[in-house]
Amino acid sequence: MLRKELVSYHRNGLGYYEVLTNRMVPEVNDVVENYAFDKSTNCLYVLTKNGNVVIVLEKEFAKYIKKLKDIPHLSGTALTQAIDKRNRQLADKYYVLNQRRGQEIADSTAKAQQDSLDEVLHRQLAEIDRANQKELYRRSHTAHDVPLGSSTLYCTFCDNTFNGSDVSETIGIDNDSIYFFTQEDGDLGLDHKDVHRAQITDELREDSAFIYHWKAFQKELSLSDRNRRSALGNLTDSYTSYINGLRELAPYGYIKDWDWDDENGYVTMSLSFVNTRKSKIRYIAFHFIITNDVGDVRCQGVFRGTGPVEEFHTSSWEWNNSSYYTWGDSSKMKFTKIVLTYMDGSQKILTGGNIVVDDDD
Repeated sequence: MLRKELVSYHRNGLGYYEVLTNRMVPEVNDVVENYAFDKSTNCLYVLTKNGNVVIVLEKEFAKYIKKLKDIPHLSGTALTQAIDKRNRQLADKYYVLNQRRGQEIADSTAKAQQDSLDEVLHRQLAEIDRANQKELYRRSHTAHDVPLGSSTLYCTFCDNTFNGSDVSETIGIDNDSIYFFTQEDGDLGLDHKDVHRAQITDELREDSAFIYHWKAFQKELSLSDRNRRSALGNLTDSYTSYINGLRELAPYGYIKDWDWDDENGYVTMSLSFVNTRKSKIRYIAFHFIITNDVGDVRCQGVFRGTGPVEEFHTSSWEWNNSSYYTWGDSSKMKFTKIVLTYMDGSQKILTGGNIVVDDDD
């Protein structure tokens, strides 16, 4: 069986209790409560005198535990809430004990010689204050919401420069580098996360708010294998959501970077098309009309392009030498139909709401 302390408290040399997280242990002692069993993972959650522990049960023992009516079967949000409740119980318990230990130290210093009393008392109370302030800070802040102020961050991945306010989430800090997410504008009004790496600047190193936060959450901000997997999962989820959103808004594809002109009366046009289907596009035909301000049709025609255009690839075309002529009061072009011909010869005709144009460019 695997046993992991989600949270545990252990006494240090000064007599204060320090918190440790996600530590594998060979055995579990002093069990106070078996508070949850997750049958989907065969995990038993127990509260001990000094920790919150998850035990991965062997198959036969898991069958036995399932039959016990006094252990709640929990999963999902209910399980998370149960775990958080025990973590809070432990935090409150050891906060009080640390306060008591601080008082014990304060009382013991009263017995010291008068000439050293002030120095000893100041040192011990400062230690208590630092421990309490750090705990209060951790309770009221989020590890990955790092205060970056107006710092300038140069990304070595994309060669772009960002301000601290551009950062949506800090992934972690490794040696002299900080890894972070930004929320980037995508097509069709959607956005997605991008990952970046920047060197920690001298300005940041001198920022007391940044340094204090870094020290308070040093474990959470380390680039451990677990934190790397979590960041990769967040990035994957963001791009998956973005791709699914594009497919929902434009099931067959969409036009972007579109421009047209009628200089000297002859119609020219350029655009790009993004294919959102797995089927590869061979040919594409853009049927259009041009009207004036009162809706009179001044010109109509079709511009044809050749692929291939693979799934979520973009192809671009320019038609600068067309024979289409329009009148001088022309003001608006509109696509009336788009014909997609796939590599297998099948076709899809887009009309009405199925013609999607990214107007945010």
